[in-house]
Amino acid sequence: MDEGGKIILYKTGVDQMTETIYADKDLKRFSTNFILRTEGISYFFIAPMIIFYVWSNLNFTDEQFSLFFRFAMIAITVSFITTQINNIIVISPVVKYFKKIINKETPGEEEYERALKRFLALPYLHSFGAFFRWILGLGIAIVLTMIFANPSPQQTFNMWMTVVINAPLGAILYFLLTELYIQQLIDRKAFLVWPKGLQMKRTNLFTKLASAIIIITFVPFATLLTYFLIFISELKIDFSMVYFKIGVIGFYGILGAILVSIILTRTIIFKVKIILDFLKKVGDGDLLAAVNKIGVMDELTIINKSVYSMKQNLKSMVESISGTSNDLKSSSEELIKRSDKQLDKSRELAAIMEESSSAFEEMSASFETNLDNVRHQVENTNSVKNDISKIAEKGELLA
Repeated sequence: MDEGGKIILYKTGVDQMTETIYADKDLKRFSTNFILRTEGISYFFIAPMIIFYVWSNLNFTDEQFSLFFRFAMIAITVSFITTQINNIIVISPVVKYFKKIINKETPGEEEYERALKRFLALPYLHSFGAFFRWILGLGIAIVLTMIFANPSPQQTFNMWMTVVINAPLGAILYFLLTELYIQQLIDRKAFLVWPKGLQMKRTNLFTKLASAIIIITFVPFATLLTYFLIFISELKIDFSMVYFKIGVIGFYGILGAILVSIILTRTIIFKVKIILDFLKKVGDGDLLAAVNKIGVMDELTIINKSVYSMKQNLKSMVESISGTSNDLKSSSEELIKRSDKQLDKSRELAAIMEESSSAFEEMSASFETNLDNVRHQVENTNSVKNDISKIAEKGELLA
């Protein structure tokens, strides 16, 4: 599309977005909704889990718990401030864009593309930010507790396990929640114009599924592990052997989670690859391509069948169009033959008319000659008539 067409398309899309966003109250509260739907998970799920974890797995004395609580308040304050600053910076291009649209102002093309790119990058930025914010917030509370509360090695290990558990858990949850939220806004036509050549970050499906499955498996395992370590620390047994057994069990547990995630993602990716390969063949114009069958019936199998049905319908449509074009070709050839015959007859008629014209010219020339002769005879007759009149007059005079 040329530059003029691009500008027209951009302005048309912005006008439509103005009407959509202006009428959508949820989009007017984008900042609030974004924080509640993503950060809210911290306060309604992860924070209560941390509190219960501290109460059940750290086995603090009253004095240690009091100190930890004070340090946790400091960490929460620092984390809250850094979180809000991070959110303001991250979503600022999108917020500015939405405000202009809501006020029925037309944003510039560069401003629009900058807002769109930041909007599509929100899951990644928010996930990475959450990961490091959890490390920072929990790290402050843990370091201060280690300095002033004199925890045991088991308590220190369990405190740092809160970071190991909650940082990746928060990151994956923030990513998935943000992805869902921005997709809802896209469905509401928050961004109608997608510039040609827009560079989008690509998420590997294997990494996404594997990370989610490993974290889902690791969180309860790590939580139970830390509780078990506190429990056995009060028993008089050989801890070296216990730690060895726990390490082996943990290794096989995590290895099993990784193995299951790899197998699961491979089954999904294999089916997706079948569909993509088939679509590529159809996109290249191969309407005779056959789709590979999928053995287990699920949503991807239904998509595979639907894609094949679409190809068959497209093939039937092309065959119908091809038949119609063949009919048109036959009709065109027949018309060409008839036009050739008419052309021959026209040429014959032109020759006849040319001969008739020549004969007419000859007749016209002969007619002109005869007309001249008649005129000459009329003149002679008039002369004779005059002579006779003169003779008659003279005869009368003689008489």
